[in-house]
Amino acid sequence: MAEEIQFLDEELNEICVEIRKGVDELAGGRFKGDARAEKIAHINKRLTRAKQVLHSYKVELRELSPEDLPQFNQKSKEYNNLISKLSNDFSAAKQAGDREELVGGRSTTEIDPDKMTAKEIIDTAKKVQDDSKASTMRSLQKVEQAEAIGKDTAATLKQQTEQLKSIHAEVEEVESNIKRGAKLARSFLKSMATDKLVIVLICLIVLAIVGIIAYQAAMGQGPLANFTSGV
Repeated sequence: MAEEIQFLDEELNEICVEIRKGVDELAGGRFKGDARAEKIAHINKRLTRAKQVLHSYKVELRELSPEDLPQFNQKSKEYNNLISKLSNDFSAAKQAGDREELVGGRSTTEIDPDKMTAKEIIDTAKKVQDDSKASTMRSLQKVEQAEAIGKDTAATLKQQTEQLKSIHAEVEEVESNIKRGAKLARSFLKSMATDKLVIVLICLIVLAIVGIIAYQAAMGQGPLANFTSGV
């Protein structure tokens, strides 16, 4: 078990280093527009993965020997604090970037309408409006993509449902054929039993007749005895 938790320890360390680098790049304003959105999505995924690995890490702690437990238990607490800090730093960097994009690259302390000319105010308002339109268009595109994915998923589910119905109908038909076959088999066996009984009865009758004739012949009675005497 120590080998398994050691592997998780190495993976957690690599993920945390990667997240720290991404958060620092995001805070430094290296990414804009779609590139920034992709970076944010990637960091989100890595944070989720880090939490999943940490959960597995804590589960593995239960299997450790008393000698190994203190060391890895301490590391578990350190990773928990580190992931929380990375998550907070990521949120702060994201919010700061959102504000910066909203005002067109200016910090909020630089925006003072009393110190701006009419043209600067108009340009800033136009920039905010354009950014809002671009953001709205991106949101609409994402909605359309989600709608398309939803339609494709619904079509796939419908197709799979139809396939399941077809399979269910075929299974019912097979079961019906099996029941019908079993019924025919029972009927055939009953018929064979009846035929055997008839054959046995006929054999018994024939044997009885032969026995009677033989008996009469032996006792000198009956037609066979008369025929034998005449000869």
